[in-house]
Amino acid sequence: MSPYLQGVIARAVIKVGEQQDQALLLKTTSNFITAGLMYLLSEAHTLAETTGLDADVLHVLVEQNFGTYAAGVSERLISGAYCPASGVAPRSGLELGIKDVGHGVALARATGVKLEIGKMYLGAAGEAKTWGDERGRRMDSSAVFGVVRERAGLGFERGIVGNGDGKTVESGEERREGGGM
Repeated sequence: MSPYLQGVIARAVIKVGEQQDQALLLKTTSNFITAGLMYLLSEAHTLAETTGLDADVLHVLVEQNFGTYAAGVSERLISGAYCPASGVAPRSGLELGIKDVGHGVALARATGVKLEIGKMYLGAAGEAKTWGDERGRRMDSSAVFGVVRERAGLGFERGIVGNGDGKTVESGEERREGGGM
């Protein structure tokens, strides 16, 4: 089966053993890392904005120092993909992020481990879901950025409007979306 997966629907096939539940655990762990990265980059971009550092400059640093995956998450934040316009579907629904991270936190709790970043993500994700639900909008799994912004007094939305075709417009400049989860 590996030739049909690797390079076609996945970058690589990672062998985790004979027990199938280990593959699910690996995927849950991957989604947990992505959620933590989303939260961390949300705080970094909020720090940049509140101190006058240009978001594009921070984005270049993220791309150069932390690679394309982190840059994809960063792009979702600065492009406005974290908060799709009304009627526009999110790239990755917030409900999935809440489910996946909640599953990881529950698994850890069952073994006596506390996952503080997971709890932080879940708290912010719950607030983001409420924000979107109150406005009849589905949020992206990276919508924790809006909550971090709100907590800093910046407002949930970054002033970027989704135009429905997968791109967003800010001051007449188009940006592409990126990231995963």
